[in-house]
Amino acid sequence: GSEMCIRDSTAAVSAVATDLLALKDANSLGLFGAGIQGRYHIHAISRVRPIENIFIYDTDRQKAEDLASHIESSIEKLSTINVADRPEDIVTRSKIIITATTARSPVFKGSDILPQTHINAIGSFKPDVRELDDETVLRSIIYVDNRDSVLTEAGDLIIPIKSGLISPDCIRSDLSELIKDKGRGRNNEDDITLFKSVGLAAQD
Repeated sequence: GSEMCIRDSTAAVSAVATDLLALKDANSLGLFGAGIQGRYHIHAISRVRPIENIFIYDTDRQKAEDLASHIESSIEKLSTINVADRPEDIVTRSKIIITATTARSPVFKGSDILPQTHINAIGSFKPDVRELDDETVLRSIIYVDNRDSVLTEAGDLIIPIKSGLISPDCIRSDLSELIKDKGRGRNNEDDITLFKSVGLAAQD
């Protein structure tokens, strides 16, 4: 039904952002949240980067195992797919990270993120809920799907803005500006880039 399209368009938008922001040779992907969104994202991002290694973490381990076996049979170039026991096992091994959870509080430690990482944060879209901690937001160059939506819906950014850690000006670019001007992208290889998306009717 239409739900499917909407979810899939979110993955397509994340893939566009990943294509513009992640390192060209990024071949490892870490997923938090083994739901349908996570599945769509793995497929979409495998189309824009040469993904060989995938790591999946979910608080429900069986869900993660099920997704791993689905992915294993459907993506060709994979060399490994692992269900991780701990969040840090994903964060320290992935050049691209996707957070697609229903968590109300941060799912990993920002201090664990390695340079050169690109993060797509798509799970939380309520002002009081966040998947990312302050450290992640502080260490990242921030991109969004839509400034107005993010500043009213995305606790990932609203919470650190309210506490004075960052200001709305810390958002470097929204996606349409980035598509028009690639110069707004990553400045150097070691940057950590973050794309926060709350999903927009316009993108469907």
